[in-house]
Amino acid sequence: MSEFPMVIILTSSLFSAVTVLAGLLIIRSRPNASRAQNIGDNISAAIFLFKNGKLIDANVRARECASPLNIADFVWSDLHNLLGARFPGFPKLQGVDENSETVVLPARDPSDLAVVTISQSDGSAKVSLKFKRGEAPLVHDLKWQAGFDAPNPIWQTDETGRVTWSNAAYELLAAQFRSQDEEIDKPILDAQSTANTNEPARVGVSDKNASKVFWFDVVNVHSQNRTMHYATDASAIVDAEIAQRNFVQTLTKTFAHLSIGLAIFDRNRQLALFNPALIDLTSLPADFLSGRPNLFAFFDHMRDKQVMPEPKNYASWRA
Repeated sequence: MSEFPMVIILTSSLFSAVTVLAGLLIIRSRPNASRAQNIGDNISAAIFLFKNGKLIDANVRARECASPLNIADFVWSDLHNLLGARFPGFPKLQGVDENSETVVLPARDPSDLAVVTISQSDGSAKVSLKFKRGEAPLVHDLKWQAGFDAPNPIWQTDETGRVTWSNAAYELLAAQFRSQDEEIDKPILDAQSTANTNEPARVGVSDKNASKVFWFDVVNVHSQNRTMHYATDASAIVDAEIAQRNFVQTLTKTFAHLSIGLAIFDRNRQLALFNPALIDLTSLPADFLSGRPNLFAFFDHMRDKQVMPEPKNYASWRA
């Protein structure tokens, strides 16, 4: 009688082992099962699986992060755009940290407890975004989408001046102007030396053939150990300024030999152009005219020199 319970226990253990083994065989016999189920739909982690730079699987939380981007076309650069600004040092290309099996990146904001873990091996990579349980990942919210889809180039640099995040407009600009041997994290527009003001700095960049210079007005906003750059296309403004200067030069050459005094005022009623005959006929000082007086000051001097007809009521005429 004393051995019978022992036999029952052994038999039950053997039955349990057989049951577990059968369960494992059943799971392994389903080759079409989603890898996302294998990695788990942990509500506190978004997990991405990449192969050679392309997303091959993701759990539910990761798919929420990637939405509304198409998962079938989701690549490593899309993930970098999602996480690069929030987690400094996130590689722009898969395989950059291939010599290190696991890389852990904390969030830039000390109050942000989220952490990214990157594990890479043989062209495969697993990226895990862990955040506080019950908290939304907030990596692809409306604010991020607004910045990424903005029509003007926006990019972020670290203390060393390297690009750590950029929007779609900047990437398009980089593809247009970056040479093949140029580093991908080197800014296309060199605006590092400009001051932290709201006044834009005009920066030029040549195309790949160095045949034309394109101009942008760049505003830099510094914050702790990063800088955000906002660029606006200024090529049309620069072309207009050049055309205006050429026009003024042409007018100057044309009117220089005229015997008629000529004075041209701009939209602000300031003297923009005069010829030598104006000085001879009015006796107005050259330094006064070169100072670009306004229309009223011009007529006041004309009146003082008594070289213009005196209106009956000069004050009301002047007004």
